[in-house]
Amino acid sequence: MRKKAVFFMENPTAIIEISNSAIKFVAGYVIDDKASIIYKKSIPARDFLRNGDIDDYSGLTNAIGAFKQIADPTCKLRLQVKDVTLIYPAIGFEVYSTDKSTNLVSASNIVQKLDITNAISLVQKEGVPNGSIVIDIIPSVFFLDENRTSGVPPIGAKSTSIGIRAFVHTLPLRLVNEYNRVVQSNEINIKRGFVSSYAIAESIKHDLPDIKNYMLLDLGEDIANVSLIGNYFPYDSSYIESGSDGLRRKISETFGIEQDIAEELIERYGLSGRDIKFSPKLIDKRGHELPFTERELSRVIEEYLNKYFETLKTPVEQIYQKYAKARAFPLILTGGFSKLNGIDRYLKKAFPDNDIVFYVPKALGARDAGFASLVGALYLSNKYRGSLTDQTSKVGKLSRESK
Repeated sequence: MRKKAVFFMENPTAIIEISNSAIKFVAGYVIDDKASIIYKKSIPARDFLRNGDIDDYSGLTNAIGAFKQIADPTCKLRLQVKDVTLIYPAIGFEVYSTDKSTNLVSASNIVQKLDITNAISLVQKEGVPNGSIVIDIIPSVFFLDENRTSGVPPIGAKSTSIGIRAFVHTLPLRLVNEYNRVVQSNEINIKRGFVSSYAIAESIKHDLPDIKNYMLLDLGEDIANVSLIGNYFPYDSSYIESGSDGLRRKISETFGIEQDIAEELIERYGLSGRDIKFSPKLIDKRGHELPFTERELSRVIEEYLNKYFETLKTPVEQIYQKYAKARAFPLILTGGFSKLNGIDRYLKKAFPDNDIVFYVPKALGARDAGFASLVGALYLSNKYRGSLTDQTSKVGKLSRESK
């Protein structure tokens, strides 16, 4: 009998995202600045959340518990998760900018990580609006003596002081506490936390580095988030409570079918754009004839999308009014609803003056628009940026076995 060989790979990064559509989990590495996902899983969550609010704490907690111990015989993988990076939805996401500086600690006048931490602590001590909490502090530029600047933490540089211009990310305190609670109830430690739009922007930065400024449209199940990205960083954000869930319910109610069948039809047909001269009754995946045609299905989808994009234009226009230059920026779409067949025609109709890019991560093992934020969080978790969450390390134990 051949002995079982076990190979250990240290410290994969484990990431969880809780959204209305699903609880998503990935574990992976960043090697040579390229993300590689070794395991991913998605559990439906629409029974537990609605528009970002948790309706069923017990059900959501138990669902997240499925990620604590993972055994996948197919890929010969065992994964024990004790620490994770958690992605929060960009609901009530606010971005502030501030400048702070401090003298170096060491008499040698050599910048150390402690000096970066001290500068960030000065930012952290500033108050935030009532009902919000700081999720992260991300320096966009560092200032040194003699008017020198650096876009990355200038560890080892000579200077008597260190200054930062930082973005402060905040979210509603109640939302953060609720999401933390369901994860920590499983005795899983939250090592880092990122807002979804910031994580997506990081993934886009790696795959589309030539696009620095754009409007990010993250189209989800219950929430569509709109974020202005400038020089790779979120500057402003808004959202609407609408998405693919509403379309699924509309089809279900219009034709009197179950929502899972409505979802199947959305994924299979969407808006094909075909000139349908002969349109027979549709057949579901179980072989049952449905009481309507593809043409009738298309009319319902078209009606929904017309209203959806009219609503979506409101937060986009609000950002345009504050940042006039953003009107010339391209739109980058991602998220599960962006995969709807034919949605591009309605997007171009709603935003005729903008270039449009549909984004799918290029990361090995997660080439799916619905996983863009998890890929970005993997990048953010595996490099030192001098951010608030960089004071902790990534932990996770992995073993692969073969017989």
